[in-house]
Amino acid sequence: MKDPHLIRKETLPVATVLKHVIFTPKELSATSFPEAMKDIEGDLINMTSLKLQTFKENGIRCRICGCKGSYFAKEKHPGEPYYHLNLYALKDEREVLMTKDHIIPVAKGGRDRLNNFQTLCVECNQKKAEKTPDAVKKKHLKEKI
Repeated sequence: MKDPHLIRKETLPVATVLKHVIFTPKELSATSFPEAMKDIEGDLINMTSLKLQTFKENGIRCRICGCKGSYFAKEKHPGEPYYHLNLYALKDEREVLMTKDHIIPVAKGGRDRLNNFQTLCVECNQKKAEKTPDAVKKKHLKEKI
């Protein structure tokens, strides 16, 4: 579901956005690294976002429930100078935000690295919370029995 505090300008096809993603070891600052900013349909957007890198590298499907990102929305908070891109899936005709999740949570020693990120919908991300992959598998198996 869209954050009611965000200003949405427009939606964009997944392919239009992903072709502009720039892979970097860490997300670059828009003010320190102007090369991180790309013109996406008339607005400068930081295309080194670790979230965008995760979607391009790991796909746009939730690793738990399998829902698939349908489109990106160009959004920003009031007073922010730049838009950012959020990926949304449609579940039962509801808009659901797709997230970048730490496979091994930071609280359990996980790092902010692309190889520790996975794509999850916000609903599955909230259920997973700070569980490790093994804990998620065990819980999922118990629910099936």
